[in-house]
Amino acid sequence: MESIISKEPVLEQNKWSIVPGSNSIEIYPLIRKPCVTCSNTFILKSDWYIIIIDPGAELEQIEQIRRIISPHLKEKQRPVYIFLTHCHIDHFLAAHHLVHDEPKGEIICHFEAARAIEGKDASITLANMNGSILPECRVKAHFFKNHGKPRNTEDHPFDIEDSTIELETGEIVLFQTFAIGEKDKMQIFHTPGHSPDSVSYRLGSILITGDLHLATTPGIAGKSGWDNDKLALSMKAMLKKGREAGIALVLPGHGSIISFAKAEKIFEDTHQDALKLKNITHFDRQRSLYLSEYAIVLLEEASNIFSIIAARLLKTSYYLEMLEEEERAMEILDAIDFDAIDNVVNDFHNFFEELKGKRGAPLISKAVFFSKKVNKIFEPEKLSGLFDPHFLRRIRSLLSDFVNVVYGIQFKDQETLFDLNAAVLETLQSITDNFSQDESIFNTLDDNREFINELTKRIAYTPLFSSIKITFEQSREDFFITTDKFMFQDVFTAFLEQLAISEVPQVLLKTYRDGEEIILSITPMHGDNTFALRESKLLYQQHSMRLTGGEFKINTSRNADAYQYVFPLTSELENNL
Repeated sequence: MESIISKEPVLEQNKWSIVPGSNSIEIYPLIRKPCVTCSNTFILKSDWYIIIIDPGAELEQIEQIRRIISPHLKEKQRPVYIFLTHCHIDHFLAAHHLVHDEPKGEIICHFEAARAIEGKDASITLANMNGSILPECRVKAHFFKNHGKPRNTEDHPFDIEDSTIELETGEIVLFQTFAIGEKDKMQIFHTPGHSPDSVSYRLGSILITGDLHLATTPGIAGKSGWDNDKLALSMKAMLKKGREAGIALVLPGHGSIISFAKAEKIFEDTHQDALKLKNITHFDRQRSLYLSEYAIVLLEEASNIFSIIAARLLKTSYYLEMLEEEERAMEILDAIDFDAIDNVVNDFHNFFEELKGKRGAPLISKAVFFSKKVNKIFEPEKLSGLFDPHFLRRIRSLLSDFVNVVYGIQFKDQETLFDLNAAVLETLQSITDNFSQDESIFNTLDDNREFINELTKRIAYTPLFSSIKITFEQSREDFFITTDKFMFQDVFTAFLEQLAISEVPQVLLKTYRDGEEIILSITPMHGDNTFALRESKLLYQQHSMRLTGGEFKINTSRNADAYQYVFPLTSELENNL
């Protein structure tokens, strides 16, 4: 007896197909390569109407839409309506070309979207994020205006039935139903969170969701009109409706069409993320530009660290092979998947080249994707015997902290009260520890595996600070500061590394109080080697210190430049003075 395997329906892009679960509605999914100024467009065709959902922001996309619908309008004239999932410019900015010119379409959208479009609201539409000029554009009719109340049917081309989804928590989500064909009805759900006007459309067994499942993405979360509580509620409603209505396919505003089975997991994750993202920093144009710059600086720093890791692993593996310890040499090379990291890094750099110097949410989102991807690949525990623990923590912190910074979340548990002098001494101890001079290796001579591990440590050890003399003149006072201790130690170590790499022979460290500030001053004694901190390294120090609540400054004088870590005086210290 043959087994019958049921297949999920498939919609091909750039081709007309019958909407799964409908009687006679056809759909043309115009799937665009994700970019700053475009979205996917979904064109519906019935005997009654042609409906264009999210025409995008590019004239090229408008011309495509015209070429797709023109033969069908010649075959049979019918009204053309333009629906929006929301009023962000990448979904509607070019819609006026379809209204003022052929095919003389009419826009119908959520009443909040209509207010923003007709009122040229640069904030809600996100036109202010890249300086876009909003066109004159009129809206024919509104969804959800006076929901549940009698309305003048002459003001709306559709005979709308108002309804609600009741969730198990007692919360209510509004939706409306209207006919778009002889035997086919469409539903529209108010699903705010990504924006106040966000809606989702259901027809047959497809669900068109706009940017709903992208709304917790770093670089998107926190924009004007974003609301985490409403987003969480919208995700719950779409999960409930999708399961009850037997939704088979989800059609998002960006990216490929996905099965509901896959979308269900994404919706659940988005729901959970939305609940967690309370009180995140507002994401405006200024913050977008700042984070774009920070992303580039941070990723360059991460790339440098990966280069150090790769060089040290190759060196260690090479010498172990020479000692005929091939098995351990292979373990060293297998400790990290460099091919996978190279692919992710190259992917990011290629994307960066495509943007040609542009900044904003796409770059930030890509950088976040890179950070999360590398964090999955990179496993410090495999390298714990080869690198200083501070070094391994630093690479993980670089990437995870960036994701947190994009969200604007302040993790209070990362802030601790600690003695600055003690933290400096602890850091100096960690970077100057010399494994090759202790005698622990002799205690492992009876255990071959332990002996090889100790030998590996000594081969891997790089005496970066052996040629630099560091003098620390610490204040007699105990300087307690409140900040992220580990982040401070990471940036402090990174700066000392730059001094050592530049072969600065001597460095003077001093801690002192200046008014309401606590300062750690670093003065390089150049000798024959002039030291200048590269701009990217300077930006890394400045950005990172800003996250800790402090500052990184350069105090220029005739004798020598002093680099300063500056912290505000804490209330605990102030009360004791």
